[in-house]
Amino acid sequence: ASNLRSRCYGIPRQSVFNAKGMAGNIVHAVATTNAIVAGLIVAEARKVLRYVAAAEGSDERAAVASKLRDTYVVPFPQCPGSKYCIQPTSPEEAHAGCYVCGGGAGGITLSLDTNVWTLGELASFLKKKLSMHLPLLETDEAGQLYEEGDDLDEDEVERYETLAKKRLAELPGGGIVDGTTVNLQDLSQDFNVKVVVRHVADLDEEEYPELCIWDVEGGIQPVANAPAQEEAEKNDGNGASAAGDDDDDLVMIDEDIEVLTENVQAPPAKKARRV
Repeated sequence: ASNLRSRCYGIPRQSVFNAKGMAGNIVHAVATTNAIVAGLIVAEARKVLRYVAAAEGSDERAAVASKLRDTYVVPFPQCPGSKYCIQPTSPEEAHAGCYVCGGGAGGITLSLDTNVWTLGELASFLKKKLSMHLPLLETDEAGQLYEEGDDLDEDEVERYETLAKKRLAELPGGGIVDGTTVNLQDLSQDFNVKVVVRHVADLDEEEYPELCIWDVEGGIQPVANAPAQEEAEKNDGNGASAAGDDDDDLVMIDEDIEVLTENVQAPPAKKARRV
């Protein structure tokens, strides 16, 4: 079966013995990677727990916050016998215009036909678009209109299923029409954001396959590469650091969850062979 699938993608066929050998190597590689990632997660989780336990505004909380790190795996060509290095960096500051880390200050405008879209279709779209687990939709005029979760009563489930089939303009409280602000929450992620709905009829399906226009306010720009990633790109493209420094840092983590560095000398340059 594996050889049949390999043939579909132009991959050379392998014997049963070779296939078992490849699978064995993959298992060890995946297990090692998972162990490294799990260790880094636990290391940062301990810092977060100490941060939460510390009193607000205390020196201890500030000290713990300064040690929080985002970690990247970057190319490390100067290290003999290794291709990548684990590089920690300080977390990026929250973007004031971001509707996730900025507390919804940026806001979202969603243009669609409120006489065609149903509440269920809107909930499914927003759930997928914003990666929500248990979405809750409400408006100031009608209150809660949609909610998901295992702790809902039977009458609540029946009510939300009935409302999910209605057109947006036909919902209680005057419906979701042009200019209505929909409050979105996901308690499982401590996430909330406001979506302003605009009514637009007869959208071109070829130009807008989703039959809506998604617009994020606040002029959010893509997050710039971390310093480690920028340095890695220079090294990867030029074969050496732009600064010409032959030393690099090998990142290690000790029992106290402190980030240490150890200088690693670059391997001696190989002499060119005479042809």
